Amino acid sequence: MRAISARRRAELIRRREAVMLVAARDQGRCVLCGSPDVECHECIPRSAFGSKTKDACYQERNMICICQECHGKVHNPAGRRMLFGRLAERYGYVYNAIETPWAMEYLTEEEMNA
Repeated sequence: MRAISARRRAELIRRREAVMLVAARDQGRCVLCGSPDVECHECIPRSAFGSKTKDACYQERNMICICQECHGKVHNPAGRRMLFGRLAERYGYVYNAIETPWAMEYLTEEEMNA
């Protein structure tokens, strides 16, 4: 078994803490359809973050509870707009250059809300 670096261990701990907060926030239900059969996922994938901004990946506003069916729907621009619109409506989250600079390279102008 391979040893985990201290940096990776800290990242896993941050993710676990974020998952617990998000599961409580979303009441263990899919943010799009309300299904109780969910997993916690990043809205903007971890791979989109540079090594210096990995911590931003685990911000509460970048994580959601989502079911398998809805998860498949959000992997295109229209689905992401729907998802970010729901998060703005439900939690007041805003995705723009000021509030979420870490998201700008990943989102298109249409996917951002002001």
